[in-house]
Amino acid sequence: MLCADNRRVMRTVDLALFSIFDLGSFGLPWVQAIIIADRRRVAAGELLGLVLTEGAGLAYAGHGNFFTRSPRHWEYPDDCGDH
Repeated sequence: MLCADNRRVMRTVDLALFSIFDLGSFGLPWVQAIIIADRRRVAAGELLGLVLTEGAGLAYAGHGNFFTRSPRHWEYPDDCGDH
């Protein structure tokens, strides 16, 4: 198990070891999707799975103005703690 900022992990591990990526972030999964697109090559005939859960729809459910909060302003914990 890794306890770290997933963007940093994805930039350092060998993504060729994985064929399915589930990007179920609490916000916008696009930074992680771009890292995969940049670092994970797909061979001819190889199948790759990508599951995206995009949380911007929370704004439509009346949970505040999601779009005024940019991911760069989000707080990322230094440790995983007991979540």
